[in-house]
Amino acid sequence: MQKAAAFSYATNVTYSDTQLDLDIQMLQRIQPKWLRRIAGERRAGIDDTWEFSRAVVIADRIHNEVSPYIIFQATLFENIEPSISDWNVIIPDYVLAAYGYPTYVGFTGYFEHDNIVYEEEDVLDDKNKDVPDMNKIEAQMWFYYHATHYIDAGYEAHHVGQFMEMNNNNPLNSKLDIIGFDNNGVKVAKSNGSSFNSAYYASNLFGNLDGWNPTKHVREVGDFTGDGLIDIIGCWDNNTKVRKSNGTNFIITSPHSDIWSNDFCYNTGWRMEKHLRLIGDVNGDGKDDIVGFKDDDVYVGILIGTEFVTDIWYAGNFCFNQGWDNNTDQRFLADVNGDGMADIVGYGYWGVQVALSTGTSFSQAEIWIYNFGAHAAVGGWSTSLHTRGCADINGDGMADLVGFGNVGTIVSLSTGKSFSKIEIFADFNYPVYNNLDNPRILADMDADGRSEVIAYGESQVYLLNCNIASATFKSNSTVGNSNFEILNVFPNPTAGIINIEFENPIKGDLIIADLQGQIIFKETYNVPNRYRSVLLNNTPNGIYIITFLSEDMLIQSKKLILMK
Repeated sequence: MQKAAAFSYATNVTYSDTQLDLDIQMLQRIQPKWLRRIAGERRAGIDDTWEFSRAVVIADRIHNEVSPYIIFQATLFENIEPSISDWNVIIPDYVLAAYGYPTYVGFTGYFEHDNIVYEEEDVLDDKNKDVPDMNKIEAQMWFYYHATHYIDAGYEAHHVGQFMEMNNNNPLNSKLDIIGFDNNGVKVAKSNGSSFNSAYYASNLFGNLDGWNPTKHVREVGDFTGDGLIDIIGCWDNNTKVRKSNGTNFIITSPHSDIWSNDFCYNTGWRMEKHLRLIGDVNGDGKDDIVGFKDDDVYVGILIGTEFVTDIWYAGNFCFNQGWDNNTDQRFLADVNGDGMADIVGYGYWGVQVALSTGTSFSQAEIWIYNFGAHAAVGGWSTSLHTRGCADINGDGMADLVGFGNVGTIVSLSTGKSFSKIEIFADFNYPVYNNLDNPRILADMDADGRSEVIAYGESQVYLLNCNIASATFKSNSTVGNSNFEILNVFPNPTAGIINIEFENPIKGDLIIADLQGQIIFKETYNVPNRYRSVLLNNTPNGIYIITFLSEDMLIQSKKLILMK
């Protein structure tokens, strides 16, 4: 900008009226259009009342004695002095109201240094020990408080110092934390990007000793305010409660303000063994809603303000009386067509059914793929044996299917109208991995828009990344001894007999399965083998997967084409 001038820190306590007189004479000569960094302490912590009143005086004098058209810039710096806790700077009512809080509820009434800056475990060095953590509500309030005062004083622009340093814990950076429910409440272990910090109690509600019973009460998480922070929801005896996150704890803003619905709870007929309740944004407003699958109908509680407004969105499917069982039929909420609204995805008896959200209801369900179902013809999948999930694997904004079957990890990508043919990858299959001892979950751990597989082994946790082009998984951890190729298969294609050659004498299981996961041949080698022939004359033509699982957990798969 032409005729801009630096006029730094005129509200500093060392800046005298004499100096201001001299500077105004200079400004009268050069007639600038823009003055930067006039107001603001380099390290905030002085008496705010004095600073804001001084900012008004300086702005008025320059506008009156030089030009009323000069644009002023104030500063909002990235350092907070510990002394602010001693100044008793009151959090004004208008600031609390702007963030949805009644006066002083959940806060001390004054800005506190420790409520604004990073926690001790997040401090990388002395450089950022007094840096605001913009993931904390009180830090956001601190900046809002200063910015509004400067605007009222006539400062139209703001310099925000080194924002990236203040943004390390922003939830939009997608560092996933661990949230757990135990006897005493809700525990949180925050991610620092390479490990998890020590766990602490973020709420004394929702604990087993507080009356919450996992056989009666649903406890889940979701973003119910649209601020990017994960909140807690629980379906209790008489009502459904929500505790909002302030970036550190799960809080209540006033007595009974955590009651957001009188439905979806035990005393209104909802039962854990029959009625599934899921959390997701079904109308695309950026805030999660609650979806309940009762005896006959699917109920949706759309979040309006701090109340779930309930209505029936789908009748006659996905519910207990239509044969959907929580023990055998998995259901998810996921956006499978990329429109920003969560849809129903149901792993049913004959395959995967999808009911798309219109924003006000769910459309007629259709089978998007005849696989992943309980019937033997569509895979023979069992909830007790095989984990199935729904997440965006290839980063196209549409959720895909991932199942951990008998022959490995099976993926089917969404096209927006159906699920594509399956791809099979030899990792994390049953029975090597079981649901009780070896959970496998899907989550975008590196914030690249693609979900990874997190698998809990006997002594290690494995993270697998996904390749966009082929949707193949690559493990970040070595599983077993992979210094050699395990097996060669020939001829391939074959007319009925295949020869299998192992590169080294090896023990383990040889498994041949069709693309639906049905095992047609299995043999265990208890003594080292290098050669084996298998006759498939009575097996129908088609494509099959040969998998070898060695004793040391080394897994390899090859595709086999049978053409008689």
